[in-house]
Amino acid sequence: MNRFNKYLTTILLLLLTASAYAQQDSLFVKRNREEFREKPAWTEKITFGGNFGLQFGRITQINVSPLIGYRITDKFVAGGGPSYIYTSYKYSNGLKVENTILGGRAFAQHIVFDNLAVRGEFEYLSIEYPVAYTGTDFIKKKEWVANPLIGLSYSFPLGRKSSFNITALYNLNYQNSLNRQYLYGSSPLVIRAGFML
Repeated sequence: MNRFNKYLTTILLLLLTASAYAQQDSLFVKRNREEFREKPAWTEKITFGGNFGLQFGRITQINVSPLIGYRITDKFVAGGGPSYIYTSYKYSNGLKVENTILGGRAFAQHIVFDNLAVRGEFEYLSIEYPVAYTGTDFIKKKEWVANPLIGLSYSFPLGRKSSFNITALYNLNYQNSLNRQYLYGSSPLVIRAGFML
């Protein structure tokens, strides 16, 4: 019986050693595959997109806010771009206020599930808003406003690299004041829709 235990122990040790060696070999092969896997060119990691909007009626708004981003990893994109927003508001008594908002924004987005991502943005915008009415025209004030925004973005794939995105953001710097209402209205919640290519 003692001899049998020796043979069994020897066979088990040989099998475990072979198994460990096979695992080490497969890890080595996997590492080599990852090292030699063709990495995409940096130009393939660039993304284009943004928000473009038109609204007509009592409130007219034209929004042109293109974005360019760089896909740092498969799940993380960061970038920025300029913002131009024209707003015209017609009062019921016939008065009309026009505003031009210029600036830029930076963003970072990390995909947490298949099409769902957490998103952060920082906008720095020059806004113009009325502070008084002279009887014939509005006296306007211009100021720069910084807006940190956080939220979620959901992508609807349209092809291999393009998608339609709906984003819900919360403005962390929201103040219910007249000047801020010219940016987003009377709510800290910002809803955007746009494309990414």
